[in-house]
Amino acid sequence: MGIKVGLIGAGSISFPHLLGYVKSQYVDEVVLCDQQEESARRRQKEYRSLVKTITTDMESILNDREVAVVDICVPPYLHHEIAIQAFQKGKDVIVEKPVALDVEKADQMIAAAERFHKRLLVAHNQRFMPTNIRIKELLDGGEIGRPFLAQGCILGDELDRMNQENLWKGTWDKAGGGVLADSGIHYIDIFQYFFGPVTSVSSCCKKILVKPKQKAEDNVLLNLEFASGVMAQLLFSYSMTEWVWQETKAIYGTSGSIIVNDNDSQPLKLVKAKKKEQCPDGCIRCLELDEKAVTIPALPEGMNMWLYSVASTIETFIQCLRENQVCPVTPKEARANLQVVEAAYVSARNGVRVSLDTKI
Repeated sequence: MGIKVGLIGAGSISFPHLLGYVKSQYVDEVVLCDQQEESARRRQKEYRSLVKTITTDMESILNDREVAVVDICVPPYLHHEIAIQAFQKGKDVIVEKPVALDVEKADQMIAAAERFHKRLLVAHNQRFMPTNIRIKELLDGGEIGRPFLAQGCILGDELDRMNQENLWKGTWDKAGGGVLADSGIHYIDIFQYFFGPVTSVSSCCKKILVKPKQKAEDNVLLNLEFASGVMAQLLFSYSMTEWVWQETKAIYGTSGSIIVNDNDSQPLKLVKAKKKEQCPDGCIRCLELDEKAVTIPALPEGMNMWLYSVASTIETFIQCLRENQVCPVTPKEARANLQVVEAAYVSARNGVRVSLDTKI
């Protein structure tokens, strides 16, 4: 007999979550809850064989003894309350990123999971992108020597939703911030996965084109230092109205570099010096680069990187729960990502560099 899942929230992120449950051999049924019955009904039509029941009553899911896992796909300000109620009812919990609105609430969620001996799984889907899996393999295999410098950009257009007065997206009280808390946390997670814990943060966060007073920043410049010695500069924007959504990374090491552009036909490249010369003043100059595309698994037909990675996240989480395996994303890692976000906002607000406890 398979697992019965209670999915709370029928918004856009619920689509790839449901796709993950379809792919999983361990899930028999999903009960879908949303305050807007029509939203739940539309999503049910897409997955009728799996979503056999919809409801507007969250309590009916929490009180259903057959529901083993509660999947939380609602805005961040609701994560904490729903997760703790689910733990109290004996459910394991899957929750979208960020884990909570702030670190204090994340700590309470982690403590509740431990108190009730349940699992808390946070859907940081970048861990499951084929490019990032391959990058981790290249780094661990020493393909570029010792990494020392990195760059990353997430550039896209979210101005329409950010400028909607009554929408939760980008609000301080419901989302926990703007582009940094919403999308930037993806790169904070994957760069900590690559390089280890962040030790210090400095940032500039600006609301440039977003109008509503309660909305947060739409552009961020973030500088991170890691315990491993790596330095990284990350750029995030929701204001790129004339720009195709783009995610790029560059990692520079002592014997090569890794270059990533998710929109490229060959998204992952390994770059090394092919020909060098010694200048008259004694310095060494590279004359020619050896650039090779690194093979990554092809995505299934009809799926983009986002859909595939979120669905794979959910499928993997369910397998970990079913087989009592260690999950690739731990609650403490999710907490550490949120701590970096909070530190970045403190840095931007006070104009200072913020040091972090490396023992998180």
